[in-house]
Amino acid sequence: MTTLQKISSPSRATRNASTSPNETRQTLAITVLAGGPGAEREVSLESGKAVHAALLRLGHHAILRDIGPNDLSGLDEPADFVFIALHGEFGEDGVVQRILEDRRIPFSGSGSASSAIAMDKSETKLRIDAIGLPTPSWRLADPQNFETVVSSFGLPAIVKPVASGSSVDTAIAHDRGALRDAAAH
Repeated sequence: MTTLQKISSPSRATRNASTSPNETRQTLAITVLAGGPGAEREVSLESGKAVHAALLRLGHHAILRDIGPNDLSGLDEPADFVFIALHGEFGEDGVVQRILEDRRIPFSGSGSASSAIAMDKSETKLRIDAIGLPTPSWRLADPQNFETVVSSFGLPAIVKPVASGSSVDTAIAHDRGALRDAAAH
């Protein structure tokens, strides 16, 4: 038996078909954030629609809001909880999490600090290495060390931007020319 407790005033107690006669389940006011400004905007909108539909099926008062750094109006309606369905920039990098923390609004996922670290692939790798978890070898290439990294790295290699979504602009390089081209991109 699962019971959700009231977090703030917008929620209301209800019983539904999956609730036993002696069990009260809270209907929460939930804002689902989707869209965002990045390359993963369309995927985020689809994710948001799916989450919104699922919350409605569960009997919650859910609203879907397209949000971005220049338009935070999606946070104007009071909510018990915010479900972040944003991908990549603004959604996974700790920015929207910091806004929600500052407004003291409960939300899904990790907090702003851990989200920012996880979005930065280099910082994440450094932390994983520091605690001794095995991970594939990696190097950070920048304009100053680019040629050294390219000439010393084994192939095939996966090239990813440091702070982008998990698969955005990812390439697999099978030769040195492809590695240079992918890293330059």
